[in-house]
Amino acid sequence: MTVYGTALQDGDVVTVHIDLVNCTCAFLINGEDYGNAWEDIYADYVYVLLCPGARYRIRIHEPMANP
Repeated sequence: MTVYGTALQDGDVVTVHIDLVNCTCAFLINGEDYGNAWEDIYADYVYVLLCPGARYRIRIHEPMANP
């Protein structure tokens, strides 16, 4: 098993980068980039699954803003 990232604590900020052009998914934890977690991902829909009490904000970056 490959270790990826670090254990999360209350108040940590997790950033998820889903690149639908290059078909990759990467994470940052408190601003520290852990690189690609997955490559060659293909999906028609992107969704977010959260634990109770979690908060999220979705931002679409320029390449996807006007496909």
